[in-house]
Amino acid sequence: MCSEYSLHITKVICVSFFRTTRVLKKGIQMAISSIHFAPGHSGYFDHNSREAHTNNAIFKDEKNYCSANKKEAFEIFNKELKLRTEAYLENHQNRKKLHSKTITHLSAIFNFNKDTTVEQAQAVCDYLENKLDTKVVQLAMHRDEGHIIEADNEDMHDSIKVKNYHGHIEMLGLDSKGNSIRRKLDKPMLEHLRRKNIFLDSFEKECFKDEFYIDTVSVSPSFQGRGIAKELFSFAEQKAKELDFKKLSLLVDFENPKAKALYERLGFKDNEILKVSGSNFYHMIKQLDL
Repeated sequence: MCSEYSLHITKVICVSFFRTTRVLKKGIQMAISSIHFAPGHSGYFDHNSREAHTNNAIFKDEKNYCSANKKEAFEIFNKELKLRTEAYLENHQNRKKLHSKTITHLSAIFNFNKDTTVEQAQAVCDYLENKLDTKVVQLAMHRDEGHIIEADNEDMHDSIKVKNYHGHIEMLGLDSKGNSIRRKLDKPMLEHLRRKNIFLDSFEKECFKDEFYIDTVSVSPSFQGRGIAKELFSFAEQKAKELDFKKLSLLVDFENPKAKALYERLGFKDNEILKVSGSNFYHMIKQLDL
């Protein structure tokens, strides 16, 4: 027997991000959240359109939305990439091709609530296109995903189905002149920090591009002790596998041995030490079997 309990889970695979508070304040009724960006790849197109199987699609009666199927998204992406690459080469006569490390495809994930409409999500896409001078090639809204928290202690008699309302936005990583838009993503946050007399040229690295990075895991105090955190990690691992990542990663503070011990029990191992905002963190990874 399962009882439904709706939670909004923010899945984090971010390289850099900026807050969408201003968008949300303009009447877009969405769960307050960040949009999390990562380098994209072609496998996302059929995941978003549901042409690829998704193990976490447990709410079969829920209706999803996708603006373009895999073939259509490919065609839009390749057309735009060609135009933007040509613009870049025209403006850089000494170059024969884009730099090998240029990220041409960015993927964004955002969470929303059950009443969010396609038009409201499209407004976010329009904002990104205008703000970043990018081109959105696919918008997907998934209402069918979630996971089941099994009853495994005296306080929890019924299993719980947890809903995960979230959207995917696939876009070009280049602006109309062929320049990378990654610096534009960081700019609002850097300006915010400067107003607080914190001066950075870029954000410190918290993860590496081949990792599915878990930024934050939180469980409401009233629901702690029920194995929910473990289930959230399990969900993140499954999602990472679906997106063809071979590693999960996270950071843990030197001053938090209890959390580190938990992550070790979940299969994470020390990789290296990273300094973020002046503090040392263990960078831990978990290798995934695809």
